[in-house]
Amino acid sequence: MRELHGVLFSGHKDLRLKQRTLLFDKFHLWHLADQESKPPEVEAELDFLRERGIVADAPSFDIEAFAESLDQIDFTDGFAIVRALEDTLLPEDAEELAMTSARDLVNRYLIKTLVPLPNSDLVPICELPLPASEESPRSRDVISIAFTCLPLPDDSCAWEDVLDFKAEAPDKQWTFRRFIRALATKAQSEAEIRDDIEWTVNEYRKAMETHHIKASQSFVDVFVISPLEIIENLVKFNWSKLAKGALSIRKRKVELLEAEMKAPGRECAYVFDARKRFGTK
Repeated sequence: MRELHGVLFSGHKDLRLKQRTLLFDKFHLWHLADQESKPPEVEAELDFLRERGIVADAPSFDIEAFAESLDQIDFTDGFAIVRALEDTLLPEDAEELAMTSARDLVNRYLIKTLVPLPNSDLVPICELPLPASEESPRSRDVISIAFTCLPLPDDSCAWEDVLDFKAEAPDKQWTFRRFIRALATKAQSEAEIRDDIEWTVNEYRKAMETHHIKASQSFVDVFVISPLEIIENLVKFNWSKLAKGALSIRKRKVELLEAEMKAPGRECAYVFDARKRFGTK
C-alpha cells in the first residue's frame, strides 16, 4: 500500500497529529526562524513520533529562493481569499489571513523541494479551505476535506491506541484513500465532496446495523447457553455442545466479515470504524 506523507507548518499550538495520523503515515514539519519553542510535553511527543518515523523535520529553506520561485499565478491564486475578504476584515485579521496564505504557499513550495520516499505520495497540508470557485478539486484539496471527516481523538487517547487502530485496519484505510482519490476526479464543490463522504458512511452504518441485528438473532437461534449449563457440560465432559457453541461464534464472525466486505458504503468503512473507536468530534 502506498503511504501518504504530508508537509505541515509546525507553528500552531495544536497540530492535531492524532487526527491527521488516522489519514497520513508521515509528516514533514517546517517552522519559521523566529518561531517560539514548544512546551516540553509537546516536544517530548514530537520526539516520540520522530523515533517511530511518523514525524521528520523538513530541511530548512531559503526564504529568498522561495520568493523567487513564485509566479504571478501563485500570487493570484494564493491570496485570492485575502483579496475577496479584505474589505470586510479588520486590519489585523487581514494580516493573519495573508500570513496563512503565505504559509500555504510555502507548503506547496516544499513539495517541489522534498524528494518523496519510494512508494509514497507527498502532499501539502494547507490551512485554507477549498475555494468555492474551484471546479475541479485536486487530490490535496479532497484529502484536506476527508481529514475533517475523521474523528479527533481527545487527550485521554494514547498514541498507541491510534497506531494500533491503523495497524488493525490497513485494507480499510487503503480503500478509503482510493475512494477520496476518485472524488478528486469529479468537478465538485467542498460541500458536495463532504456530502459524498457522509452519505457513503451513512450507507455503511445502516448496512452494519441491519446485519448486526440479523447476525445476533441467528446467533441466539444457534447457540444460547447459560453459565450453569457451561459448568454442567464441563463437569460431564459434554464437549459436543461446547464445541457447537464455539463453532457458532466463529460462524458469526465469518458472517460479519463477509457482510463488511459486501456492504454498500464500504469505501468509508474506515471512517465509520474510526468514529466508533474515537468518537465523532
